[in-house]
Amino acid sequence: MSYQSSWQEKVKRLPDEIFHRLEKTNNPQASTQRALLIGQGVKLFLPGLNNFISTPEWKLFISQAEPCHKDTDIKPDHLEALKSNPIYLKGDSISHITSFPSGTFDLIISLWDLPAQTQDNGSYAKNIHRLLKKKGQFCIFTYIDGSPELPLNIIKKIIERNKLPLKIFKSALPDSPKSLRRILSKADFGDVRIWKDDITCTYQSSEDLLNDIFSDNEKSLFMDNTTIEQRLIIREEFVKDIREHSFPLKISYDFSGGVGVKP
Repeated sequence: MSYQSSWQEKVKRLPDEIFHRLEKTNNPQASTQRALLIGQGVKLFLPGLNNFISTPEWKLFISQAEPCHKDTDIKPDHLEALKSNPIYLKGDSISHITSFPSGTFDLIISLWDLPAQTQDNGSYAKNIHRLLKKKGQFCIFTYIDGSPELPLNIIKKIIERNKLPLKIFKSALPDSPKSLRRILSKADFGDVRIWKDDITCTYQSSEDLLNDIFSDNEKSLFMDNTTIEQRLIIREEFVKDIREHSFPLKISYDFSGGVGVKP
């Protein structure tokens, strides 16, 4: 099973896993409450979100990397005039979390899945904190950098063995649940509950695993542009090296999540 199909299966269960960690609280004194959902696949949270909050009293803002059929620009002075529910935001998620004024949202759920080449994870968390109202709830669910270890370590050995001038991309994402906790603590979040999760894929052959890893033409794998010759070397040697393992082969893609309330 490919990572993409396994991720889709995971996302179907993810809303319930996250919502049961959050407190189901609405503020009856507030005329309007706002929720922000960030990341690929967040639109799949809508059915579960409808059961979690009273949607007629909430405005839902959705920021996702994939194209939306319904877009709107962020203009703080137009916030009160926006009536659509949900509201799909135009542009990238980094611009969204930096453009809204402070204290805008009562709930933020972030699938922190951005490539993060230039992303400062501390700034990302601080902006989530800034956007929340006092006592506002948040959930951040993100990749663990360097996962999965098995295929990445094989590719690193191939690079070293062939003295290829390539570097595996180092993202700004947390490299462990403890790292995620430190990031959130530095952003002035108080009591944060951290958990670890994973998506397990079962590959039937070395070619299946290789195709999954290189499905996006190496754009998110290497810091450098690769040549046709380099890709051929890596692919051929990867297939040989990975065949030392028994198939079907299970590979775990690790994640970590954190939920809490803004003090």
